[in-house]
Order: sequence, then C-alpha cells, then structure tokens
Amino acid sequence: MGIEPNRDVTINWEQKTLESEGVFFTDSNGLHIVKRTKRTGKNDDTLISLAPANFYPINSAIFIENSPLSHQMIVMNDRTQSGSAFRKGRIELMYDRRIYATDSLGNPENLDETNESGAPLRSHHKYWLKFTKTREEAFRVISRRSLLTQNPPMIF
Repeated sequence: MGIEPNRDVTINWEQKTLESEGVFFTDSNGLHIVKRTKRTGKNDDTLISLAPANFYPINSAIFIENSPLSHQMIVMNDRTQSGSAFRKGRIELMYDRRIYATDSLGNPENLDETNESGAPLRSHHKYWLKFTKTREEAFRVISRRSLLTQNPPMIF
C-alpha cells in the first residue's frame, strides 16, 4: 500500500496561541539556524504557488516563536526533510511525496520511489517536539538533539 499517486503528505504540529507573524527558523546543514520569512508572492509575478516557495530543507530542526520572543515551539527530526511554518502557529514537515509529473516549480523529475515489487517505499520517521521559553534554550535543545541523532555516542 502507501500513499496515492500525485500526493504530498505532510505531518503538522499546531499551537494556536503562538503567533509567529510569518517568521520561522530552520537549521542549515545542522551547522547554524537561518531565519526564514514567509514569501507572499506580491512582488514576484512568477511565483505560481505559495506552498513550494515557503518549504526549505530541514536537516535537524525547525521552530517558530511568538513576537515578544518568550516562547518557541521546536520540531526536531531524525532525517533531512522539507519543511515550513508559513501558516499561523503551525509547523509542517513533508513526510512523503508521489508525483508522476513535474510541477515546473523546481524539481524537473518524477518523484515515485518504489521497492523491487513496485510498491511505494515506506519510511519510518522520528520526531521530537519541545517548547522552550528563550531562544537560547531553543538553540541548546536543537544542538543536543542534533548530536544525539546525527552523531550518537558509541561505546566500544
């Protein structure tokens, strides 16, 4: 089984009281945090859809915070995925895609990975959700989880 053809599947976390005003933060190759601002398309006539324009690579974490910077919602993942937080109070990570035709929005090929019997590949993701009260605490949480996920301690 698996998802139907021509579908994007996202997993979503929502905190309705967290107003991020179109600003969210993603990690950049697990090395540092990058501030992202929601693209609206008002200044770009070639922008066909807002969703693809607001999804970015997420290697280990994405977070949103409210305006006075007093609370953050962080989602950390165990593998690189596409993600966004362009909707109010919501973080989305792309869980799976099965696209048979190019959408002319950046990826020039079909996305339909199958196993040896032709069935869609299944993936098993792990996520960690954390709420913090300062940006510094958010950075510490992300750094610690990145080390544990990408470089687990090895005992010989």
